[in-house]
Amino acid sequence: VTIAMRFNLDPTNPNVKVLGVVNGKTYSSPPPLRCKAHDTFSGVASCTIKRHHHGHVVRYVATAKDRAGNVAKAHGKYLVS
Repeated sequence: VTIAMRFNLDPTNPNVKVLGVVNGKTYSSPPPLRCKAHDTFSGVASCTIKRHHHGHVVRYVATAKDRAGNVAKAHGKYLVS
């Protein structure tokens, strides 16, 4: 009996970016942020954004994970006047 198995390996991280904000810009109210990710090999499993407020400065981190478990992050900040 012969059993043949085929595996697809995904050695690359997904591409991730944050839409709806310009890094370092000042806004009169918090802008709506969107996480956008792309992964050619295994596909995107998740894309999330976390914000951390400290006074008028808001720092954000977008995290994308592909179906193979590879992770990529995009960082930035903006100010709210």
